[in-house]
Amino acid sequence: MPITNSFQFLQGVEGQYIPYSGDSLIINTKNRYPQVLSHLATNAPTHGSALQKKSKLTYGQGFDMDTLPNNVVEFLMNCNDKDNANDILCKAAYDLVTFGGVSLKVHWTYSREIHSIEHVPFKNVRLGIPDETTKEIDYYVISNDWEKKMDLKLRKEYRVNKFNPEMIEEPEIIDNEAVASDQTLDNACQMLYYTSYSVGSDGYYPVVDYCHCLDSAFNEIHTGVAMNNSISNGLNGTYIISSANTMLDEIEQQKVIDMFDANIAGAANAGSIVYLNDEIKVDKLESVQADTYKEVCSETR
Repeated sequence: MPITNSFQFLQGVEGQYIPYSGDSLIINTKNRYPQVLSHLATNAPTHGSALQKKSKLTYGQGFDMDTLPNNVVEFLMNCNDKDNANDILCKAAYDLVTFGGVSLKVHWTYSREIHSIEHVPFKNVRLGIPDETTKEIDYYVISNDWEKKMDLKLRKEYRVNKFNPEMIEEPEIIDNEAVASDQTLDNACQMLYYTSYSVGSDGYYPVVDYCHCLDSAFNEIHTGVAMNNSISNGLNGTYIISSANTMLDEIEQQKVIDMFDANIAGAANAGSIVYLNDEIKVDKLESVQADTYKEVCSETR
Protein backbone atom coordinates (compact mmCIF):
# COMPACT_ATOMS: atom_id res chain seq x y z
CA MET A 1 0.00 0.00 0.00
CA PRO A 2 1.20 3.57 -0.56
CA ILE A 3 3.02 4.91 2.48
CA THR A 4 3.55 8.64 2.98
CA ASN A 5 6.74 9.57 4.82
CA SER A 6 9.20 12.37 3.93
CA PHE A 7 8.90 15.30 1.50
CA GLN A 8 10.78 15.73 -1.77
CA PHE A 9 11.47 18.37 -4.45
CA LEU A 10 10.99 18.07 -8.21
CA GLN A 11 13.73 20.01 -9.99
CA GLY A 12 12.36 23.08 -11.72
CA VAL A 13 9.00 23.02 -9.90
CA GLU A 14 8.28 25.24 -6.91
CA GLY A 15 7.30 23.60 -3.63
CA GLN A 16 7.81 20.21 -2.01
CA TYR A 17 5.55 17.22 -2.57
CA ILE A 18 4.62 13.99 -0.78
CA PRO A 19 6.18 11.03 -2.58
CA TYR A 20 3.75 8.33 -3.72
CA SER A 21 6.01 5.75 -2.11
CA GLY A 22 5.30 2.44 -0.47
CA ASP A 23 5.58 -1.30 -0.80
CA SER A 24 3.32 -3.37 -2.97
CA LEU A 25 2.97 -6.93 -1.76
CA ILE A 26 6.11 -8.22 -3.47
CA ILE A 27 7.82 -5.32 -5.24
CA ASN A 28 9.43 -2.41 -3.39
CA THR A 29 8.58 0.94 -4.96
CA LYS A 30 9.78 4.51 -4.47
CA ASN A 31 7.47 7.30 -5.63
CA ARG A 32 6.13 5.15 -8.44
CA TYR A 33 3.32 3.18 -6.83
CA PRO A 34 0.68 4.30 -9.38
CA GLN A 35 3.16 3.56 -12.18
CA VAL A 36 3.37 -0.03 -10.87
CA LEU A 37 -0.45 -0.22 -10.86
CA SER A 38 -0.43 1.04 -14.46
CA HIS A 39 2.10 -1.65 -15.37
CA LEU A 40 -0.16 -4.31 -13.86
CA ALA A 41 -3.23 -2.99 -15.69
CA THR A 42 -1.31 -3.16 -18.97
CA ASN A 43 0.45 -6.52 -18.58
CA ALA A 44 -1.73 -8.79 -16.43
CA PRO A 45 -4.35 -10.27 -18.83
CA THR A 46 -7.08 -11.19 -16.32
CA HIS A 47 -6.55 -8.15 -14.11
CA GLY A 48 -6.31 -5.76 -17.07
CA SER A 49 -9.49 -7.14 -18.64
CA ALA A 50 -11.34 -6.81 -15.34
CA LEU A 51 -10.33 -3.14 -15.06
CA GLN A 52 -11.44 -2.45 -18.62
CA LYS A 53 -14.84 -4.02 -17.95
CA LYS A 54 -15.19 -2.20 -14.64
CA SER A 55 -14.32 1.16 -16.23
CA LYS A 56 -16.99 0.63 -18.89
CA LEU A 57 -19.57 -0.14 -16.21
CA THR A 58 -18.46 2.98 -14.31
CA TYR A 59 -18.76 5.11 -17.45
CA GLY A 60 -22.20 3.68 -18.20
CA GLN A 61 -23.81 5.50 -21.12
CA GLY A 62 -22.17 8.84 -20.45
CA PHE A 63 -23.96 12.13 -19.91
CA ASP A 64 -27.55 12.31 -21.12
CA MET A 65 -27.41 15.53 -23.12
CA ASP A 66 -31.15 15.45 -23.85
CA THR A 67 -32.02 16.28 -20.26
CA LEU A 68 -29.69 19.29 -19.88
CA PRO A 69 -30.10 22.99 -20.78
CA ASN A 70 -28.67 24.07 -24.13
CA ASN A 71 -25.92 26.26 -22.63
CA VAL A 72 -24.75 23.35 -20.45
CA VAL A 73 -24.80 20.97 -23.42
CA GLU A 74 -22.78 23.45 -25.46
CA PHE A 75 -20.09 23.52 -22.77
CA LEU A 76 -20.10 19.74 -22.25
CA MET A 77 -19.62 19.17 -25.96
CA ASN A 78 -16.55 21.43 -25.95
CA CYS A 79 -14.84 21.05 -22.57
CA ASN A 80 -11.46 21.76 -24.15
CA ASP A 81 -9.76 21.81 -27.55
CA LYS A 82 -9.72 17.99 -27.79
CA ASP A 83 -12.34 16.41 -25.53
CA ASN A 84 -16.01 16.63 -24.76
CA ALA A 85 -17.46 15.73 -21.36
CA ASN A 86 -17.98 12.07 -22.26
CA ASP A 87 -14.35 11.76 -23.40
CA ILE A 88 -13.24 13.10 -20.03
CA LEU A 89 -15.71 10.87 -18.18
CA CYS A 90 -14.36 7.80 -19.99
CA LYS A 91 -10.77 8.60 -18.95
CA ALA A 92 -11.81 9.50 -15.42
CA ALA A 93 -13.70 6.20 -15.05
CA TYR A 94 -10.59 4.24 -16.08
CA ASP A 95 -8.43 6.19 -13.62
CA LEU A 96 -10.96 5.71 -10.80
CA VAL A 97 -11.06 1.92 -11.05
CA THR A 98 -7.30 1.62 -11.67
CA PHE A 99 -5.89 4.09 -9.14
CA GLY A 100 -8.80 4.91 -6.84
CA GLY A 101 -8.89 8.57 -7.80
CA VAL A 102 -9.54 11.19 -10.48
CA SER A 103 -7.75 14.45 -11.30
CA LEU A 104 -9.13 17.21 -13.53
CA LYS A 105 -7.55 20.52 -14.47
CA VAL A 106 -9.96 23.46 -14.48
CA HIS A 107 -9.30 26.78 -16.26
CA TRP A 108 -11.16 29.92 -15.14
CA THR A 109 -12.15 33.15 -16.87
CA TYR A 110 -11.76 36.54 -15.21
CA SER A 111 -15.54 36.59 -14.70
CA ARG A 112 -15.33 33.51 -12.40
CA GLU A 113 -16.74 31.12 -14.98
CA ILE A 114 -15.14 27.80 -15.89
CA HIS A 115 -13.58 28.14 -19.32
CA SER A 116 -12.40 24.57 -19.85
CA ILE A 117 -11.84 21.21 -18.12
CA GLU A 118 -9.23 18.63 -19.04
CA HIS A 119 -8.29 15.21 -17.72
CA VAL A 120 -4.89 14.77 -16.07
CA PRO A 121 -3.67 11.17 -15.66
CA PHE A 122 -4.00 10.37 -11.97
CA LYS A 123 -0.66 8.54 -11.93
CA ASN A 124 1.10 11.81 -12.84
CA VAL A 125 -0.14 13.79 -9.82
CA ARG A 126 1.58 14.12 -6.44
CA LEU A 127 0.25 15.94 -3.37
CA GLY A 128 1.90 19.11 -2.19
CA ILE A 129 2.78 19.42 1.50
CA PRO A 130 -0.12 20.37 3.83
CA ASP A 131 -0.60 23.97 4.91
CA GLU A 132 0.92 24.49 8.38
CA THR A 133 -2.26 26.14 9.69
CA THR A 134 -5.15 24.33 8.01
CA LYS A 135 -3.30 21.03 7.41
CA GLU A 136 -5.02 20.92 4.01
CA ILE A 137 -3.34 20.24 0.66
CA ASP A 138 -3.51 23.44 -1.38
CA TYR A 139 -1.38 22.54 -4.43
CA TYR A 140 -0.23 19.59 -6.53
CA VAL A 141 2.94 18.71 -8.44
CA ILE A 142 2.50 17.07 -11.85
CA SER A 143 5.01 15.15 -13.96
CA ASN A 144 4.56 12.76 -16.88
CA ASP A 145 7.92 11.12 -16.13
CA TRP A 146 8.35 10.26 -12.45
CA GLU A 147 10.48 7.27 -13.48
CA LYS A 148 12.91 9.58 -15.34
CA LYS A 149 12.85 7.61 -18.58
CA MET A 150 12.11 10.45 -21.03
CA ASP A 151 14.33 13.04 -22.62
CA LEU A 152 14.11 16.39 -20.81
CA LYS A 153 12.39 17.94 -23.83
CA LEU A 154 9.50 15.45 -23.51
CA ARG A 155 8.81 15.98 -19.82
CA LYS A 156 5.80 18.02 -18.68
CA GLU A 157 6.36 19.11 -15.07
CA TYR A 158 4.54 21.90 -13.28
CA ARG A 159 2.60 22.94 -10.18
CA VAL A 160 -1.16 23.57 -9.93
CA ASN A 161 -3.17 25.01 -7.03
CA LYS A 162 -6.14 23.06 -5.68
CA PHE A 163 -9.68 23.69 -6.90
CA ASN A 164 -11.09 26.69 -5.00
CA PRO A 165 -13.45 29.13 -6.75
CA GLU A 166 -13.02 31.61 -3.87
CA MET A 167 -9.51 32.32 -5.09
CA ILE A 168 -10.89 33.83 -8.32
CA GLU A 169 -11.65 37.49 -7.65
CA GLU A 170 -13.75 39.94 -9.61
CA PRO A 171 -11.51 41.88 -12.01
CA GLU A 172 -10.75 45.56 -11.49
CA ILE A 173 -11.81 47.87 -14.31
CA ILE A 174 -8.98 50.21 -15.30
CA ASP A 175 -9.36 52.39 -18.42
CA ASN A 176 -12.39 50.30 -19.45
CA GLU A 177 -10.31 47.13 -19.32
CA ALA A 178 -10.65 44.21 -16.90
CA VAL A 179 -7.46 43.70 -14.89
CA ALA A 180 -7.09 40.53 -12.85
CA SER A 181 -5.37 40.45 -9.47
CA ASP A 182 -2.23 38.44 -8.83
CA GLN A 183 -4.26 35.95 -6.80
CA THR A 184 -6.61 35.35 -9.73
CA LEU A 185 -3.72 34.94 -12.15
CA ASP A 186 -2.05 32.41 -9.83
CA ASN A 187 -5.29 30.41 -9.71
CA ALA A 188 -6.41 30.73 -13.31
CA CYS A 189 -5.69 27.00 -13.54
CA GLN A 190 -6.69 24.72 -10.64
CA MET A 191 -6.72 21.00 -9.92
CA LEU A 192 -9.82 19.06 -8.90
CA TYR A 193 -8.42 16.02 -7.08
CA TYR A 194 -10.78 13.26 -5.88
CA THR A 195 -9.95 9.97 -4.13
CA SER A 196 -12.30 7.17 -3.16
CA TYR A 197 -12.43 6.13 0.48
CA SER A 198 -10.51 3.11 1.69
CA VAL A 199 -9.99 1.79 5.21
CA GLY A 200 -6.34 1.16 4.30
CA SER A 201 -5.58 4.76 3.30
CA ASP A 202 -3.71 7.16 5.58
CA GLY A 203 -5.80 10.07 4.37
CA TYR A 204 -3.53 11.21 1.56
CA TYR A 205 -3.11 8.76 -1.29
CA PRO A 206 -5.85 6.21 -2.03
CA VAL A 207 -5.53 2.45 -1.65
CA VAL A 208 -7.08 0.60 -4.58
CA ASP A 209 -10.00 -1.71 -3.84
CA TYR A 210 -8.17 -4.61 -5.50
CA CYS A 211 -5.09 -4.26 -3.26
CA HIS A 212 -5.63 -7.76 -1.90
CA CYS A 213 -5.15 -9.32 -5.37
CA LEU A 214 -1.87 -7.64 -6.30
CA ASP A 215 0.10 -10.84 -5.67
CA SER A 216 -2.17 -12.74 -8.06
CA ALA A 217 -1.75 -10.06 -10.75
CA PHE A 218 2.05 -10.11 -10.43
CA ASN A 219 2.00 -13.90 -10.42
CA GLU A 220 -0.02 -13.96 -13.64
CA ILE A 221 2.54 -11.74 -15.36
CA HIS A 222 5.56 -13.70 -14.13
CA THR A 223 3.97 -17.06 -14.94
CA GLY A 224 3.06 -15.90 -18.44
CA VAL A 225 6.57 -14.60 -19.09
CA ALA A 226 8.14 -17.82 -17.79
CA MET A 227 5.84 -20.01 -19.92
CA ASN A 228 6.39 -17.85 -23.00
CA ASN A 229 10.17 -18.00 -22.56
CA SER A 230 10.00 -21.77 -22.22
CA ILE A 231 8.14 -21.98 -25.53
CA SER A 232 10.34 -19.40 -27.27
CA ASN A 233 13.54 -21.02 -26.06
CA GLY A 234 12.32 -24.51 -26.87
CA LEU A 235 14.21 -25.79 -23.83
CA ASN A 236 12.81 -26.88 -20.48
CA GLY A 237 15.00 -25.40 -17.79
CA THR A 238 18.57 -24.08 -17.86
CA TYR A 239 21.56 -25.93 -19.35
CA ILE A 240 25.26 -25.77 -18.51
CA ILE A 241 27.59 -26.57 -21.43
CA SER A 242 31.19 -27.51 -20.69
CA SER A 243 34.12 -29.12 -22.46
CA ALA A 244 35.29 -32.35 -20.85
CA ASN A 245 39.07 -32.35 -21.42
CA THR A 246 39.71 -29.43 -23.73
CA MET A 247 40.01 -25.76 -22.84
CA LEU A 248 38.05 -23.73 -25.36
CA ASP A 249 38.61 -20.04 -25.86
CA GLU A 250 35.69 -17.58 -25.76
CA ILE A 251 35.22 -17.71 -29.54
CA GLU A 252 34.91 -21.50 -29.58
CA GLN A 253 32.61 -21.42 -26.54
CA GLN A 254 30.33 -18.96 -28.29
CA LYS A 255 30.25 -21.18 -31.39
CA VAL A 256 28.90 -24.08 -29.31
CA ILE A 257 26.25 -21.83 -27.71
CA ASP A 258 25.26 -20.47 -31.13
CA MET A 259 24.95 -24.02 -32.45
CA PHE A 260 22.58 -24.91 -29.61
CA ASP A 261 20.60 -21.73 -30.17
CA ALA A 262 20.25 -22.37 -33.91
CA ASN A 263 19.50 -26.09 -33.82
CA ILE A 264 17.76 -26.78 -30.52
CA ALA A 265 16.30 -23.59 -29.06
CA GLY A 266 13.04 -22.12 -30.32
CA ALA A 267 9.56 -23.56 -30.78
CA ALA A 268 10.34 -24.67 -34.35
CA ASN A 269 13.21 -26.86 -33.11
CA ALA A 270 11.19 -28.72 -30.50
CA GLY A 271 12.00 -32.44 -30.63
CA SER A 272 15.07 -31.98 -32.84
CA ILE A 273 18.26 -34.05 -32.64
CA VAL A 274 21.79 -32.69 -32.53
CA TYR A 275 25.22 -34.38 -32.57
CA LEU A 276 27.93 -33.40 -30.08
CA ASN A 277 31.45 -34.85 -29.89
CA ASP A 278 32.60 -36.34 -26.63
CA GLU A 279 34.50 -33.19 -25.71
CA ILE A 280 31.23 -31.31 -25.10
CA LYS A 281 29.23 -32.05 -21.97
CA VAL A 282 25.70 -30.79 -21.28
CA ASP A 283 24.21 -30.71 -17.77
CA LYS A 284 20.60 -29.71 -17.17
CA LEU A 285 19.37 -27.65 -14.24
CA GLU A 286 15.81 -28.74 -13.50
CA SER A 287 13.18 -26.04 -13.94
CA VAL A 288 10.15 -25.48 -11.78
CA GLN A 289 7.48 -27.93 -12.86
CA ALA A 290 4.32 -26.41 -14.31
CA ASP A 291 2.18 -28.32 -11.79
CA THR A 292 3.81 -26.27 -9.03
CA TYR A 293 1.94 -23.16 -10.18
CA LYS A 294 -1.36 -25.03 -9.98
CA GLU A 295 -0.60 -26.22 -6.46
CA VAL A 296 0.33 -22.73 -5.32
CA CYS A 297 -2.67 -21.04 -6.91
CA SER A 298 -5.59 -23.02 -8.27
CA GLU A 299 -6.72 -19.99 -10.30
CA THR A 300 -3.60 -20.09 -12.49
CA ARG A 301 -4.55 -20.93 -16.06
